[in-house]
Amino acid sequence: MIMKETVKMKKYQVEYYGWIPSYRDFDSDDFTVEATSLKEAKEKAEATGKLRFAKYEPHIYEVKNKNENERDY
Repeated sequence: MIMKETVKMKKYQVEYYGWIPSYRDFDSDDFTVEATSLKEAKEKAEATGKLRFAKYEPHIYEVKNKNENERDY
């Protein structure tokens, strides 16, 4: 039997500043995508069409899940 390696999906937060058609104004907005890497997250973010009106390059970073035993200082 051949075992396939499983690839873990990570959650990435995408933040950008641009024209928001529903507001009819510029504003910051954010959304999340699930991907295996930062490169894939950028591709998926672009594919949503939301960055079409972005004024600047979006900020994309991985969202880390907190361990229940970790304390927030």
